[in-house]
Amino acid sequence: MAWYRLSWRRLLLRVATVAAVWLLSAPLALYFSLVLLVRVAWNPFGGFWRPKPRTQPPPVLQDAALGQHAYVTLSKGIKLHYVHTGDSSRPLMLLLHGFPEFWFSWKHQMQAFSQDYWVVALDMRGYGDSDKPSGSSAYRADALVDDVKELLEAFERPRATLVGHGWGAAVAWMFAERFPEKVDKMVSIGAPHPYVFQQALVFDRKQLMRSWYFFLFQVPFLAELVLQSDDLACLSAALRRGRRDPPAVTDQDLEAYKYAFGQPGALTAPLNYYRAAGWGLPRRWRRRAAPASTVEDAGQDTSADISATTSEDHSEDATDATEDTSADNSHEDAAEETNATKADAATDERAEPERSMPARPTAEAVSSALPDVLVLLGGRDAYVEHSTAFRTRKKFPNVRVVIVRDANHFAHLDDPEAVNKAVRKFLQGSGN
Repeated sequence: MAWYRLSWRRLLLRVATVAAVWLLSAPLALYFSLVLLVRVAWNPFGGFWRPKPRTQPPPVLQDAALGQHAYVTLSKGIKLHYVHTGDSSRPLMLLLHGFPEFWFSWKHQMQAFSQDYWVVALDMRGYGDSDKPSGSSAYRADALVDDVKELLEAFERPRATLVGHGWGAAVAWMFAERFPEKVDKMVSIGAPHPYVFQQALVFDRKQLMRSWYFFLFQVPFLAELVLQSDDLACLSAALRRGRRDPPAVTDQDLEAYKYAFGQPGALTAPLNYYRAAGWGLPRRWRRRAAPASTVEDAGQDTSADISATTSEDHSEDATDATEDTSADNSHEDAAEETNATKADAATDERAEPERSMPARPTAEAVSSALPDVLVLLGGRDAYVEHSTAFRTRKKFPNVRVVIVRDANHFAHLDDPEAVNKAVRKFLQGSGN
C-alpha cells in the first residue's frame, strides 16, 4: 500500500516501526563494521570477505533422483524455478523454504512424500535459479503471497498442501489466511503465525534477543559482507548449529548451499525479505482469545496429545506438557506455555481499545476459515521462542504444536526422520 493511502495513524505507526528497527540496527552495524575494519587492517590482502569461487554446481544438485527441474513464468514476468517429483495426478504438496535455503533443503521431504503427493519444491523469488527482482519492495508480503497463488493457477490446481519453513512458512500463513479455500492442510516449521511473531518482537525480550540478526540484515552491503566472509561461515554455523556428530548437513550438502549463496549478488535478494519486513506486516485481525488445541513431542515414539482450553476471560489457565523421561524438559515446556499465556495477557493490556473495524476480520473469523495447521519447532531452536508457538495455538483452535527434541531451527534438515513422521501423522489424521 502506498504511503499516501495510509491513515495518519497507520502512517505514524509505520514511521515509528522503521525508526525503532533502525535504532536497534545501528549498534549492530557499528559493531560489525569495526570488526570488519580491524580484520582488513590486520590482513588487507587476505580477501576474507570474498567467498570461494564456485562456477559449477556440486554433484548433489545434479542428482536426478531428487526430481525434475522446471520453470514457470508469472504474470509480471517473474520466472520461478522449482523441482518436482512424484505422480502429477496426485494431490499437490508445495514446499516453501526459508533463509538461508533453497529448493534443495527439502530433499528429505521430497523423497518421503513423493509416494502420496506430487511434491514441488520451489525456489522462492530471489533465491537459487528463480528471478531476483531488485529493490526490497519486490519482496513485500503481498507479492510473495501472489507468487503462490499464481503458481497454483499455473499448475491448474485449486488446492494444495503447504509445507513451509521460516520465511516460507510465514508466506504460507499469509496465503492460508487470504485464500483459505486453496489450502488443504498446512505445516509451519520453525515459524509461528507472523503476527504473533511480530508481537513477540515488541513485547518479548527473549524473542527480541534471538532475532538480533533481523536488525543486522536491515543494513545494506554490511549484512552481505558479514554473511559471505570466511567462505560463508555464518551460513555453515546456522545450518549445523547443535550437538549432532556427525552433523546432519553433510559437507556435500554444505557445498550446495555455498554454491547457491556464493554467486555474485545471491545474498541481497534474500536479505530484501527482511528489509521489506522492516516496515512491519499489515495487521489483518485483532487479538482475541481462541480455544487451544494440542501439543506433542515428536522425539518420542509414544507421544500423547494433551488438550487444554482457555476461556476468553482467562478464568482458567491450563499448562500443557508432554510425557518425557526427563522431568526437566517437561517442566521447561510447561513453563514456557504458562509464560506465553502471561505475556500474551500483558500484550492484550497494552493493545489499542476495541474499535469498529468492519474491513478487518476478527481472530475468530480468521480462525474458522484457516485449514488445520501443524506448527513444528526444534527443541533447540536458537531463533524462535517456543512460547510463540503456544501463543499461536491459543489464538487458533485448529493448530497443533509439535516440538522435535534435540533438533535445531532447521528441524527438517537436522532431524528429518522425526519431522517426516510428525508431518505424516498430521496429514493422515484429523489434524486435531
